Amino acid sequence: MKVKILGILITLLSLSACTDYLDLVPEKDILTIESIFEKEATAKKFLLTAYQGATEYQGKITTDPAVCGSDEFNGHEYFRNDAISGDLFLYGYRIAQGLNNTMSPVFNKWGNETAPRNNDFYLNIRHCNTFIARIDDVYDLTPDEKAEYKAEAKAIKAWYYFQLIKTYGPIVLMPENIDVNADITSMQLARSPIDECFNACITLLDEAILHIDPLNRRALSRAGFLNREACYAYKAKILMYAASPLFNGNDWYSGFNNRNGKPLFSQSADPQKWEKAAKAIDEAIEYCEANGRELIKYNNNYESDVLNVMDNIMEASTPLKFYSSELIWGASKMDAFDCCSRIPRRALGTDNYSAYYIGALNPSMRMVEMFYTENGLPLDNDRTYGYENRYELGSEKRSKYENVIALNEPLLNLHIKREPRFYANIIADKTYYRDSQGNFVRVEAKQGQSFGNNDSYKIDSDIQHTTGYWTKKMVPDILYDNPSSVMNFNMPYAAMRLADLYLMQAEIWNEHQGPSQKVYDALDKVRSRAGIPNIQDAYASYAKNSSLINDVGTLREIIHQERSIEFAFESHRYWDLRRWRKAHLDHNEPLKGWNTYGSEDMTFYNNYNGPLEVYNKNHFEKPRDYFSPIPTNEIFKSNIVQNLGW
Repeated sequence: MKVKILGILITLLSLSACTDYLDLVPEKDILTIESIFEKEATAKKFLLTAYQGATEYQGKITTDPAVCGSDEFNGHEYFRNDAISGDLFLYGYRIAQGLNNTMSPVFNKWGNETAPRNNDFYLNIRHCNTFIARIDDVYDLTPDEKAEYKAEAKAIKAWYYFQLIKTYGPIVLMPENIDVNADITSMQLARSPIDECFNACITLLDEAILHIDPLNRRALSRAGFLNREACYAYKAKILMYAASPLFNGNDWYSGFNNRNGKPLFSQSADPQKWEKAAKAIDEAIEYCEANGRELIKYNNNYESDVLNVMDNIMEASTPLKFYSSELIWGASKMDAFDCCSRIPRRALGTDNYSAYYIGALNPSMRMVEMFYTENGLPLDNDRTYGYENRYELGSEKRSKYENVIALNEPLLNLHIKREPRFYANIIADKTYYRDSQGNFVRVEAKQGQSFGNNDSYKIDSDIQHTTGYWTKKMVPDILYDNPSSVMNFNMPYAAMRLADLYLMQAEIWNEHQGPSQKVYDALDKVRSRAGIPNIQDAYASYAKNSSLINDVGTLREIIHQERSIEFAFESHRYWDLRRWRKAHLDHNEPLKGWNTYGSEDMTFYNNYNGPLEVYNKNHFEKPRDYFSPIPTNEIFKSNIVQNLGW
């Protein structure tokens, strides 16, 4: 069975890599740089190669450390042990375990080393520099077209810089390519201070904004390229990162200098960085809204308000087209392997069983409990919720939850009276998901049931789910019972969507000026779409402690939780915890879940005594793991300083 599954998924990976909107230059085409930049057709193909790293990186379980390198997912030992799983081994779990290294870093983006899931971003930057320097040579382009293409190259170069900064901290800037015939010392550039790195990103985006088209003026064939809305959005996000604790006055990096003795981090936090970010996020939102970007909240297919809200939430995070109203940048097509890794594995012989579906990403209890109550409050601050009894059985009788969760029968209280985002994200025992025919499928997750483990004990060599949960997010309905559609499914990954801008605005303005109506209004735009009360009403009417939203520090924690909920399982939390300097606090906690070998409520839910520890080998070392290691070979070749702890 393992060989069969492996063969199927290798086929899926190869097929899903094909694109019809970002085809790369064929490897067998050997052209000189001069001939490439004679005509528009070949120059455009060269620009596509510059975008390759972005299209092959974001949101993909095989290339993006943020998918399962955080505390959002637990995975069975099968996917953590390459000796067992082979090509199904998920390298992100190795990062979560603190097992990165300098000789062969996992998800290396710095240099062209033979490392797992390598993608050389500096090579992509060199492509950008070449394109920017050469595009004016193309004879069959107008000056406006040349300016547009050059702007796209500058924008993606800024994006690569930003990804390198998030991953490594201070980087080596490449304003232009170095001649291959230059002496070795000319090639050995020092790492630049972090503020210079951020400024380089902003300069490129400011230049790109002047000439790049908005999304609504793009042909579908160019929808995967960065647009003007995305440039405004990334400018604001980059400035938010520059103002965040990891980069703004980080005392952990006192004395961390480049080889020329120049400090790479300022030791005093600069509040003006939040002011710059505040101006940028307001500009970004104003431009995006003026150009038709709006939150998805128009679905009205059901009599149930909860189901309609869930529809909106799922479409926002899993847009089926590049012109979805909330999507600011759809960077690539979702990989078939990513979808298959999220879909629950059904028991062999049951309805809708497919060897494609492996259920390798099981949400942790931390994420299950992250979502709010139906009143829009954290579980422990809602006086109507019954927090102390959440691990006991209750029941749901209200018809508004029909086809969301089983009614009028024993249910875990933890799964009752939760916000619509919980039900739109989490698949749990006795909840429902919708198949491609519009039917609501009931999940039976206990041992021996159709979604449960077939084995009665842990077996590393068999694929088993580990926490009692799966996620609906980033899996369209059509895939749940139609395996053949995986082969041809075309869906963009939402690299940037409008909800991100609103929550950025809330965070930035809280840090800039403290709690205000502007902060509450930004939060409420997202909360309203999520089907929960606005924040002031929720805290005034239902909270045990209603004053939390009036203090900059406690409101900060509320905003952080709001981001973790809205962008759960979308590869955001990995980076957010780092920039907030919280990763060492959360990543070292054991991952918890239920006894997935229990065949009845009492044993499955651990005798109602609370969740079990299902994995305790995650490890995050401060400050080492806040930034990834630069490959040792690059350290020697380039004569640059290594990150602390490596």
